[in-house]
Amino acid sequence: DLRMSRGLGDVYKRQVISKTGALTIQNRNDFDIVVHLLCEGEPEIVSDEISSGGCYSFLQVATDKEYTVGIHAAVDTKTEIKVFVYDGKDTEPYTK
Repeated sequence: DLRMSRGLGDVYKRQVISKTGALTIQNRNDFDIVVHLLCEGEPEIVSDEISSGGCYSFLQVATDKEYTVGIHAAVDTKTEIKVFVYDGKDTEPYTK
């Protein structure tokens, strides 16, 4: 569960590792988000807009490489951002 508060339109970052070659992001907010995956030596991958309660699967991510997950949302400084990240094997709860 990722819980963060930042300024309008900020990108929130956390590192994850896929053990399966896929990462699925579940948006647990009442607003839309866009997710960016960054990995050294790999091109940036950007999701479509993920609606409130929706999911987006990144397929064919590199296995056992660390990705920085950036979450972009047009929210104010008091808004919490909550997502779950699944790699097909484990759930990565985010809390901050």
